Amino acid sequence: MNSTLLLPINLQALIIDQEISVAQAMADFSRLPYQTAKQAYNPNTANISEDIVSQPFEDRNLWLQPGLHLHWRLPKIIAQGRHGATGLNLPPVPNRWLVSRLENHSSQQQWIVESDYLHPEGQGVHSGSISFPFEPDAAKGQAQPFRYLGRKMPLSDWAADADAAYLCSSRPLTAIGYGEPTFASFYPNCHSVFACHDASCTATPPTTVVYEVIGFYSNSAIDFLNWFSNTIATSGDTLAALTRYAAIRAAPSDDTPFPQQTLCYGKLTFPGGSSAIDTSSANLQVSVGNSGTEALSACLAHRLSGDTSQTPVLEDQLNAVEWDKQLSAKPLDQGAEFLATRHQKGFRALSGGTLWELVPVSSAPAASKATATTVLGGRPRSRQQKGQYFFIA
Repeated sequence: MNSTLLLPINLQALIIDQEISVAQAMADFSRLPYQTAKQAYNPNTANISEDIVSQPFEDRNLWLQPGLHLHWRLPKIIAQGRHGATGLNLPPVPNRWLVSRLENHSSQQQWIVESDYLHPEGQGVHSGSISFPFEPDAAKGQAQPFRYLGRKMPLSDWAADADAAYLCSSRPLTAIGYGEPTFASFYPNCHSVFACHDASCTATPPTTVVYEVIGFYSNSAIDFLNWFSNTIATSGDTLAALTRYAAIRAAPSDDTPFPQQTLCYGKLTFPGGSSAIDTSSANLQVSVGNSGTEALSACLAHRLSGDTSQTPVLEDQLNAVEWDKQLSAKPLDQGAEFLATRHQKGFRALSGGTLWELVPVSSAPAASKATATTVLGGRPRSRQQKGQYFFIA
């Protein structure tokens, strides 16, 4: 009988009773421009990362539907890679997840999440799946530079699909997805890959309800243990390899064979007396400032001040706490210094790059010397002479 390596996973659930807007994924590849024989898509979008990554304060475009949103965090051992001669070597993660809703130890409903399922080109936009970069094959008539990744279906409907396309057939799925470090840990990034939505649950279930998640590999060739064995075989650090080998054994007995397959398991229970989160804005307070300190001071001043006429004064006093040392060093004009400091904190310095200046020089030897000069915010003095100009940086 083959032994199994069982890895625990952490389950987190968010229960909402109405649709809410949350931060979207770190990147939306459906914005990429491309062209088919019949039509050009996103022609006004440049093919650069700036146009597909989410922008601060403009990224609340993901709408979560009512129900229970279940997200699992991958075990550290399969979420961390190893640096090698060819770069970062990351282990494959399970691409199949069995999600079960149990009540009194009896199965109520079960789903299968296929993390690496690729929706056909031109399909999946309304599936709720995430967009994922994909290199199209022109020989097959493909042009779309992305696909929608991941799908969920009832276990009773799950069957082998010979026509289905999967990411793992060309490259294994890892914890960083397309290269984003927060891919597996940030729910909007992976809500169709490492997560499951139960639309029937809009209130906290009773304590008799349990959610269980079992992750496994569809193909033993991409199992984590194969990657681990290959890492040991190619590792030059024998001591580190043996240490990891001893840590991963199923039992300390020397007679226990090395595990042949990997499973991930997690279980989620609910405490009594809770309810779904309040998604109304009745108790929501918003404070706005040019910096985090200013916004926090405005919020605290509003809550602490009994006299609204004194709220601005209290806000300034709370702001000044952070800059106490800076203001104490300048006893004169502290009021003006405080206003200048608060104004300055509302900006962030950015590199201006290389600045070029056209400077006249008097003679060729002087020009040779001038070309080695670095101009930072000024210009060297020299007698102007028409026709001799040099760029210096």
